[in-house]
Amino acid sequence: MNCRVLYFTRSGNSKRIAEKIAGQAGCEISQITDDKNWKGFFGFMRGGYYASRYKMTNPLVTPKADFSEYDRVLIVGPVWAGNAAPAVYSLLEREKANLQKVCLVLSSGGGDTDAVFRRLETKTWVIPFKFGIPGNKADEDAVAAEAAGVLR
Repeated sequence: MNCRVLYFTRSGNSKRIAEKIAGQAGCEISQITDDKNWKGFFGFMRGGYYASRYKMTNPLVTPKADFSEYDRVLIVGPVWAGNAAPAVYSLLEREKANLQKVCLVLSSGGGDTDAVFRRLETKTWVIPFKFGIPGNKADEDAVAAEAAGVLR
């Protein structure tokens, strides 16, 4: 299967998860960034504000990945303020014509990822494959292996 793993990270956790999945599935990997500075205390506060209000950003994928070229695209990102990080849901909005190809992995420091998926789906971003790694889930490796299985 022709696949690509994309990740957005502030702290490095999503990158680590994306690398595990890409390695197991044999996929190329790209980083998602956007036009905002999320560093430091003010970046953290801005991130929570943007996420809680679904404020859009301009996501950039490096190296570039055209969703139409892949059978499956897996996106890894963090949960901020009870929602996916702004770059993640902004990318979902931009690529909504290709959402049937998307797998979404969200990691949370402690919240319920199922509630985040439900909120995203109210925005008509129905994602066929969803995997959550809540903070209380001890086995990140098992979730990464399960997600990688969807890409094979």
